Amino acid sequence: MNDHAALIAEALEIHQAGNLDGAAAIYQRILDADPNNADARHFWGVVLYQRGQLAEAIEQIEKAIAIRPDAAIYFHNLGEVQLAANDLPAAEQAYRRAIEIRPAYPDAHNHLGVALKERGRADDAAAHIQHALQLRPDYAEAHNNLGNVRQDQTRLDDAVECYRKALQFNPNFTDAYNNLGRALLDQGQFEAATENYLRAIRMNPQHVKAYFSLSTQRSYEPQDDHIDAVRRLVELDTLPANERAFAAFALGNLLDRQKQYDDAFAAYDKANKLKDVEFDFEEHQGYIDSIIESFPSELFQNQQLRGTESDRPIFIVGMPRSGTTLGEQILCTHPHVYGAGELDAIAKVASILPQIASSEKAYPEAIADLDANAAARLAKSYLDFIAKRDSQALRVTDKMPGNFHHLGLIQLLFPNASVIYCKRHPYDVCLSCYFQNFGSVDYSFDLETLGRFYVEHERLMQYWRSVLPNTIFEVTYEDLVTNQESISRAIVEHCGLEWDDQCLRFHETSRAIKTMSVWQARQPIYKSSVARWQRYEKHIGPLREALGREP
Repeated sequence: MNDHAALIAEALEIHQAGNLDGAAAIYQRILDADPNNADARHFWGVVLYQRGQLAEAIEQIEKAIAIRPDAAIYFHNLGEVQLAANDLPAAEQAYRRAIEIRPAYPDAHNHLGVALKERGRADDAAAHIQHALQLRPDYAEAHNNLGNVRQDQTRLDDAVECYRKALQFNPNFTDAYNNLGRALLDQGQFEAATENYLRAIRMNPQHVKAYFSLSTQRSYEPQDDHIDAVRRLVELDTLPANERAFAAFALGNLLDRQKQYDDAFAAYDKANKLKDVEFDFEEHQGYIDSIIESFPSELFQNQQLRGTESDRPIFIVGMPRSGTTLGEQILCTHPHVYGAGELDAIAKVASILPQIASSEKAYPEAIADLDANAAARLAKSYLDFIAKRDSQALRVTDKMPGNFHHLGLIQLLFPNASVIYCKRHPYDVCLSCYFQNFGSVDYSFDLETLGRFYVEHERLMQYWRSVLPNTIFEVTYEDLVTNQESISRAIVEHCGLEWDDQCLRFHETSRAIKTMSVWQARQPIYKSSVARWQRYEKHIGPLREALGREP
């Protein structure tokens, strides 16, 4: 046993020096002699995690836990692997178990906060990360993670302060420089953002996320040495596939700016293939069918089924990249409107509807069991949520594009709310999605899937128009950029507001903008994105076929 302890110590020293193969050989040697050596099995699992073999890593660490169920570090590291595998509920459970065993465990509190942030529970995330900082005030990673939470909450001044604290405790923290740049960009401080991205790159020439951030900033003029560096990163097999995808998206952005459209498309195509994301289109098509079946036209004739008479919410919906950010910017510069950005609150309301309605069915079928009391409770939960963002403004915008799925629910809960549907040429909107490194838009990584999704989105919107006449105000992106003032006035009037000339100067706003379109939202209206698809026409055959129409 003492020999094994000495071997573990030797392996750890090699492991921490970055020699994974050497450490793995020792761990396996120990396990050959003693299969129940929990430490060796646990650290072998860590090696597998670092090699990207996540399923195998989970298996080994769980075996270690079965041998020694009171080891907090085992549960913490299990959570790390499950977080990397995007199994957020399992990661949360593992971190919580680590904290049960060892309550004063700053790493577990910090990383539980990360998992909660990814699950959309920002307040809970902040509480755990702040607890980690109480236990370890100089914990640079936790300051950085708290900054990420504050960014999600659009508390950008607080986010900037957190990133600066992280850098105070670790001046070589390149992720914090990149994140500080993103926060400054969201505030409209383009030069300061660029400076921080470049600092991250100078300190770590393989910092793909900093290159990606830089590539999305239109005020940055691409440099040949940066393009060459990103090309090398795309082909660097030692980088994880997700990081190479970041690099490939960055390369596509830079080449597009230089009008090298064929090479740009090749880079975007490689990026999407590296993401290796699958989307179950048949399941999605069935979901659209179930929405249409669950919201028959007669449901909206029931005047007793009205969640609230409040007209405070303004819902801006449509495909991603269809102009929802521009629409919100125009509105939120009005003195009586607060722009809340992309909120997942309606999706959460839909998820709890079966429970509130005491239904045994899932959503959307559970809508059949919704009564006036349940509708009122659900509407109140949403209004309470947006009141935490702002309690003073007459109107609050929610620009979650995917809320087009929930327009029937929105009509029942908020019959007096304003709904704005943003449209854009299908080729442009789909291609723009394909060129974005979305984190959660699973249908955007394949042109054929994008086209088929767009067709289903059209089918659902056509249904909503038929059962919700005169409630949905349509804004076409191409019309808006051509006739800014007249369309802007119509949008403001639809929302029941008096016109304000500031709505024409939306690009001057100082509000925080959290969206992939942040740079565009800080500029006056421009037309360069109209008919952008024509530059890539030779490459979009699968999209054309899926859409089933010519441009």
